[in-house]
Amino acid sequence: MTFALDAALSPYPNLDTIVAAVLDHWPQHRPFAVRHFSTCTPERLAFLDLLSKRALALIGDDLPRYGADYKWMCNFFLKYEMQFRRNKGVEHTDFASIHEKFYKNHEQMGQYMRGLMISQLLWRQHAGAAAFFAQRFIPMLKEGYDYLEIGPGHGLWLSFAATDPRCASLTGWDVAEASLGLTRRGLASMGIDRPITLDLQDVCAAPQARARFDAVVISQVLELVSSPGDAVAHLGASLRPGGLLFINAPTRLVAPDHIRQWKDYREVDALVTVAGMDVVARDLVTPEQDQSTDTHGYSYVVIARKR
Repeated sequence: MTFALDAALSPYPNLDTIVAAVLDHWPQHRPFAVRHFSTCTPERLAFLDLLSKRALALIGDDLPRYGADYKWMCNFFLKYEMQFRRNKGVEHTDFASIHEKFYKNHEQMGQYMRGLMISQLLWRQHAGAAAFFAQRFIPMLKEGYDYLEIGPGHGLWLSFAATDPRCASLTGWDVAEASLGLTRRGLASMGIDRPITLDLQDVCAAPQARARFDAVVISQVLELVSSPGDAVAHLGASLRPGGLLFINAPTRLVAPDHIRQWKDYREVDALVTVAGMDVVARDLVTPEQDQSTDTHGYSYVVIARKR
């Protein structure tokens, strides 16, 4: 039986609005969308509709631009993957190199960030990681928890803690003031006005032994830092005993701004163990495409508890 994409998404108006805008600009992407959404349960579609509602608050009247930038980002990734295969390795090996060639190009970074927001809904590995975070990690946190997120971006994930009445305090760290400004504007667009501390802080240089958080989240950041082991160690030190760390790390995946490619999820587990934490939950979220090559990766999401 042929999957009817439009009929399947019609009960979910926010998600339907974003997918329709993408396909209006890029109709050739429909088979990809069909493969993704045909595997989604009603529960997953309802979650993605909630995520879409918050994304639309961030996007405002700029949805056609987001759809165009999503197409640009997908093609950008494809070109980089071809380059990766030719060169048999990542292009950059340190954050300074990425910053100089990638992050300082503000126009390109704007396109990239807008495309990434749409990918949270349309890429199975990104949507699955977001669902694991919101539906598994957040409910595990104790009453009155203090929350820290590294690289909160538009604030889309941060909004789940910000709207949780059990959350006592919110903190975000980033290495760029412009990124923290993006977070402030994003939370305001979603109607979130509770206090939040946004600090200019490099996770690899964070002060040790500051055990003051019950929940620490780092999503799609470890692959961008030169010393992921140091980063996880610092985050572990920032947790109170019994506190929970959430990591979302792409495995067997290449991207233009990655300086590290993990071949196996157990490499990420090893960082957690060395930092004095135990894995309590995990998931491997696969993408839509055939994974016959090492460049077709998955999101590894893991929750670890500090001993």
